[in-house]
Amino acid sequence: MFGNRKNTGISLFCIGVLLILCAATLCGLNVYSMKRAEKMSDDIALRFEEMLHENIGRPEAREEAAPTELIIDGSSYIGILSVPSRGLWLPVRSDISYPALMESPCRYSGSVSEGSLVIAAHNYPAHFGGLRRIANGERIEFVDAGGAVTEYTVVLVEILEPDEVKRMIDSDYDLTLFTCTPGGASRVTVRCMKI
Repeated sequence: MFGNRKNTGISLFCIGVLLILCAATLCGLNVYSMKRAEKMSDDIALRFEEMLHENIGRPEAREEAAPTELIIDGSSYIGILSVPSRGLWLPVRSDISYPALMESPCRYSGSVSEGSLVIAAHNYPAHFGGLRRIANGERIEFVDAGGAVTEYTVVLVEILEPDEVKRMIDSDYDLTLFTCTPGGASRVTVRCMKI
């Protein structure tokens, strides 16, 4: 009788240790993913900026139409999103996919020229993790692939449910940024208007 209790106790202890090790491994993988995304975004933003300066410096660039995308390592980027008050300087991919979101923010829909740009990113601290703390009136800039700078001001921060896709993209706002809430159940959504 006591032998079964002892074996059960040892088994439960081993299962507990195994679960703690699994949780620690998951935490480690999350930290690794966040650091990797931060480094990749920093590297891509620097390369984007270098390419932008090279393109602007070419004499023939004055006569050509400004590019809408720059290709870096086989991926297409539409611009750089800057949130000066948060120290963010992030490249924005032209397409969205889960693997792309692991590297940088992505265009979800729309464009700057149409006044309907929607950008999604993970809630990594180096990406959109601080969106829930952004305040109305903060300035945001978007530098497109041709070097044109569009300035925005934050006018609304709201929480949307994951199924409110139509509300996310069909709006009168010129720029929308969104990311998951810390638990992933909802979306922190920042609405901006051109200055």
